[in-house]
Amino acid sequence: MAKRLFGIRMWAWSPDRWRTNWARHHAKRGRWPEAMLLELGGKNALVVFPSADLDAAAKAAVAGMSFGWAGQSCGSTSRLFLHEDIYDAVLMKVLEGASQYVPGVPTHSDTNMGALISPAHLDRVMGYIEKGEAEGATLVLGGARSQDPKLRRGNFVLPTVFSRVTPQMTVAREEIFGPVLSVLPWRDEENMIEAVNGVEYGLTTALFSGDTSPRASHRRAHSGWMHRNQQHGLSFRGLALRWIQAVRNWP
Repeated sequence: MAKRLFGIRMWAWSPDRWRTNWARHHAKRGRWPEAMLLELGGKNALVVFPSADLDAAAKAAVAGMSFGWAGQSCGSTSRLFLHEDIYDAVLMKVLEGASQYVPGVPTHSDTNMGALISPAHLDRVMGYIEKGEAEGATLVLGGARSQDPKLRRGNFVLPTVFSRVTPQMTVAREEIFGPVLSVLPWRDEENMIEAVNGVEYGLTTALFSGDTSPRASHRRAHSGWMHRNQQHGLSFRGLALRWIQAVRNWP
């Protein structure tokens, strides 16, 4: 999908599709085509420090996952980094909040969670859930299709949370675009920032803290959007999308 704004062409694609299209264009012309702004998906991190308001952080983690539309948002905070000292406490709050989302018939006024876009995408999301379990993540919520008889013909997946995820696992590295949250423990801030930056996406990062301790992390996170004590809507601080740099340096 492409739009023009202020003479800049903006593209919203998956990284794989962008690679394919850019390779085709590069082979034909061998040059950077024009001024571009690329939005190539997200594997966004929400980081919670021990000094944070834990209730607020947990609520933001649930809200940021966009469970209402089944996680189908490039801005979903699908990686939750919890400091080991507060890991269990925040995880329990997150599970309580996420479990309030129940897939339902879209026309019913009390429905608070919708369906995935297609049967093919349903299979893709379920494949990621299976891979998460196979790679050793602990499934602590959901992980299955809705068993509601009214939804048997739809593409409905329960809110899903994996705990004790490591940065190397597929569910922590690839954009699932579904209602799947990966919760990663951390203790060393240096290693945490390396993990936050260790994916090919660079859309948003949110840091939750009750003091100024995350200043260094705030400066070093590779994201176009940085949020402080909220999951959305702070300030744009410039392009840091890894794929912009990668494409500019394409051979």
